[in-house]
Amino acid sequence: VTINRATTKEDRVTRIGSACLFMADSHVAHDCKLRAPVTLAITAVFSLVLYSPFGVGGIVAEPLITHEKITCAELRKHIERLLDHVGLPARAADLFPHVFSGGQRQRIAIARALALSPALVVLDEPVSALDVSIRAQILNLLEDMKARFGLTLLFIAHDLAVVKSVSDR
Repeated sequence: VTINRATTKEDRVTRIGSACLFMADSHVAHDCKLRAPVTLAITAVFSLVLYSPFGVGGIVAEPLITHEKITCAELRKHIERLLDHVGLPARAADLFPHVFSGGQRQRIAIARALALSPALVVLDEPVSALDVSIRAQILNLLEDMKARFGLTLLFIAHDLAVVKSVSDR
């Protein structure tokens, strides 16, 4: 809740599916005009989404289906574009998370977090369970995403060397 208040000045954290979205008072949740700017502005990367009964395409698509009016053809193109941005082939959308390595799973979680074009992405220990070479790849990917999409990353980690490598100052 402290991060929530510091970043959004809101009182409540709400979970929708497995993504954490910051919202104001409960009456706002029923007003799409007020909710949309808040939910689209902030998203979080949770590897927990990978324990879903859906394939990768469904995991990445869930925020879009929930918050956007989008046709099936547009949805497929958007999913493929997101997967491409994180370095995964389009055919990955048809597979299930258990067939991917840890680094690839983290890329899937990042693609899902980017689905709604947020301004701020919260990453809680995004590379702690990865080996050194994969960790470097994910950190490079995050730097690329920051530059490409103008993202702000709220990076939470115990490894100060990793924090230093992704920090601007």
